[in-house]
Amino acid sequence: MRKRAVALYEEYNPDEILIEDAGSGAQLYCDLRNEGIYARAIKPVGDKKMRMETQTAVIEAGRVFLPKSAPWLPDFQDEVTKF
Repeated sequence: MRKRAVALYEEYNPDEILIEDAGSGAQLYCDLRNEGIYARAIKPVGDKKMRMETQTAVIEAGRVFLPKSAPWLPDFQDEVTKF
């Protein structure tokens, strides 16, 4: 996971990376910070379903922009539509 996060960071050069501060995310956060990559740990509130439900209006309003193609896009779309 660390290698993939670093590769994505290098490819997209974001201002910051948000990492869920739970499970393996806590270690990933520490690893990235030790490498000088700005990451912010986010404490999730509620379960996955509840967190997704709070974003439904944002998605339905068309405020989520996706690339036309990406290797991860079919999996992402499948996951989102299951909600």
